[in-house]
This record gives sequence, structure tokens and C-alpha cells, in this order.
Amino acid sequence: MKRIVLTGAMFTTCECDPPGYYVAGSRMEIIPNVSMTLYNVRFVESGLTLFYWPKLTVPLYTSARPPFRLPEIGHSGHDGWYVKLSFPYEAFGAGGLLLLDWFQRKGVGAGVTHWYRDDNSGMGQVHVYALLNRQTQTIDPALGWAGRLSSNPWNASWELDYFEEGFYEVRRRTAEGSLSLRNTRPDGYVTLSASGAREATPSALRTSLSGSVRLNQRLPNGLLLNVTADTVLRLGYPVERRLYGYSFDLQGGSAPITWRIVANERFHPDLA
Repeated sequence: MKRIVLTGAMFTTCECDPPGYYVAGSRMEIIPNVSMTLYNVRFVESGLTLFYWPKLTVPLYTSARPPFRLPEIGHSGHDGWYVKLSFPYEAFGAGGLLLLDWFQRKGVGAGVTHWYRDDNSGMGQVHVYALLNRQTQTIDPALGWAGRLSSNPWNASWELDYFEEGFYEVRRRTAEGSLSLRNTRPDGYVTLSASGAREATPSALRTSLSGSVRLNQRLPNGLLLNVTADTVLRLGYPVERRLYGYSFDLQGGSAPITWRIVANERFHPDLA
């Protein structure tokens, strides 16, 4: 495999001359269309080195995994001053980011975001994080799983999250998720999507679910069929909802005569 090695290399997206910021390394190894690896990396802005990494690998192909993230330093009314750091790593052909955060009012948080799949077939990511919250005297976890897969004729994507927050007396536990499936064929397609959330507190349990199905199908004799179905459930809320809707659309004929049969029952989106 062809490899290009440069010493004293730098790169930037700044169009100024000289550039206002750039990334520089003592050595750069480039594998065309695969990756670029820098050693002893410095991020320099206005002549001042702000950040340093011993090694940094940047993919040269479309990737869901960021090669690195710059530290975040800021202030908010909720957290006070905060610093968020991330450290890229690679292991067994995969990789991710180690996370380390400090919040003035809450304390220290740490975790990892790991990409176990990142190629033409799809993406897979897991996230594990915990905040040692001194404000509430609790450990606040956050877990996540997201991904997408592509295998003709099917495409799938999903996202699942769970987190906890608040004082023990009013502790809130939330689980959220979404799923999307699509089957594409020369004569049409079918899509299925669903999402939901469940929120539990000592005094209430709330559940919201929604789902939809879409069918587009070309039939013999020039017929075109479109069918949709939707549902929304909201349980445990002050106003509960159980909504269902559908649409049926069949078209046919040839010029100058065409015909269409339509039947539907829908709910107002604001009610959802």
C-alpha cells in the first residue's frame, strides 16, 4: 500500500496568508484515500499553541467518527463555568473518544463514545457516561446506542438513549428510542418508522409512542398505489392521546381518461 511520509508538516483551512490557525506535526504519514496520521500534533492559533496530542489519525474517507474534538470552555447559567475535553483513541481497527468534563456547579463527568462500525455497510456507536453530581449528591448516568446498516434492498437506522437526573426525591429516569426501516425496489418502496419515550419520576410515569408505515407500489396495468398509516399514543400525561390515521390512494387509467380513488382519516398534527 502506498505511503507518503512528510516531516515538519502542517495543514489548515484558513485562507489567510499567513494562516491565523493551523495544525502542525513533527511527522505526517499519509495513506491515500485511507488515513492521515500526525505525530506530536499542535493546534496553533495566532502563533500560540493551544492544544497538543501525541498522535492523531484523520480518516481520508467519509466517516461518522470525528478524528478529534477541540476542547470546549464556556459558561452557562445551569452549569456555571465548564471545561469539556476529549481524547481520541484507536484499538482493534475501531476507535472513539474518551471524555472528561468539569462543571463548576456539578462536578466531574467521564465516559467514552466508541464507534465499533464505520464503513460502507453502516455505522455503529455506543456511548457510556457518568457525572458525579455534587449538586444533587448522585451519580447521573447516560447511555446510548446508535447505528445504521445498509444491505440492498434494506436500509435501517436506530438510536436508543437512557439517562437519569435530579435529586433523589424527584429523580427523573428517561428512555428514548427511534427506529427506521426502508425497503426499496424498482417498483416501489416500503418505510416503517417508530419512536418512543418513557419518563419515570416518583410521582408519575409518562409514555409517548408514535409510528408510521408508508407504501408506494406500482402495480400491473399502470396502477399506482400509495398507502400510509400513522398512530400516536401519549399515556400518563394530563391530557392523554390515542390517535390513529390512514390514507389510501389508488390511481390508474391512461390519457385522456384517468381515475383516482382516495380514502383517508387523519388527525391534526398539533394534537400529537
